[in-house]
Amino acid sequence: MEFDGPPYLLQPRPTYTGLPATVNYAQVFTLPVTLPSTATSVSEVSFMNLGFATHGVHMDQGMVKLVSVLSPDQRTLTITG
Repeated sequence: MEFDGPPYLLQPRPTYTGLPATVNYAQVFTLPVTLPSTATSVSEVSFMNLGFATHGVHMDQGMVKLVSVLSPDQRTLTITG
């Protein structure tokens, strides 16, 4: 068996708390974040729907990229849904 993956796959990732249960279109919300010591910014934020599989067909996948701004102290992420 061979494992093939990009080097960034096993790197530490940002963590967050307080994600709202629902987000409306163009709604602005904030998340407290903790960045790994090697990170200096957040490059992209997105919502993903992983979809479902039926009869060997994977359907209903989706990804929406969101506008985000990291606070100067790098502890809060403001996101527009």
